[in-house]
Amino acid sequence: MALMQAPRLSDGRVTLGAYRLTDARAHLAGEDGEHSFRFRMPPSTLASVRRAIGAWQSDWRTGGTTRAFAIRSAGGRRLIGGCELRIATAGDTAAAPDGEAQISYWVFPSHRRQGYGSRAVSLLAGWAFDELPIASIIAYVEADNLGSRGVLTACGFLEEGSRRWPDGVELLCYRRVRPAPADQ
Repeated sequence: MALMQAPRLSDGRVTLGAYRLTDARAHLAGEDGEHSFRFRMPPSTLASVRRAIGAWQSDWRTGGTTRAFAIRSAGGRRLIGGCELRIATAGDTAAAPDGEAQISYWVFPSHRRQGYGSRAVSLLAGWAFDELPIASIIAYVEADNLGSRGVLTACGFLEEGSRRWPDGVELLCYRRVRPAPADQ
């Protein structure tokens, strides 16, 4: 992976950009039980959020495999969620084949069901296909997570079956492939 800086992406309503350590308190305040449940993780602490932000920043600086973005309101100030791509590399059989990236996204409760997730996923996928050597983006979501399934469908992802995880949970798999060049 080439060294990169997190770009600023915007559609006029939401802005994606770099997470800052000063976002830690707002991020922690935005998490709820739904967040912990869907990501199968214990509730965050201020220290664990700071570690996550530090790791995301490090991946940008060093060309690591994760590209995390803070989702902010249109002016770029108010943190309303986040999204990330985890890019598979050669030999990374646990995640996905080379040329594939897995997307995750989260919107804080007071901002859900307002189109922010769809806007963020659309911006992130468009950027990824323009800037990264990936052929497709996948997402895994529980069947009962209708909001997330709606986000993926609105952003051009197609459901293509399911996958049972080691903990026994079955998740639906959605995929969006790189668009064909316009001149074809």
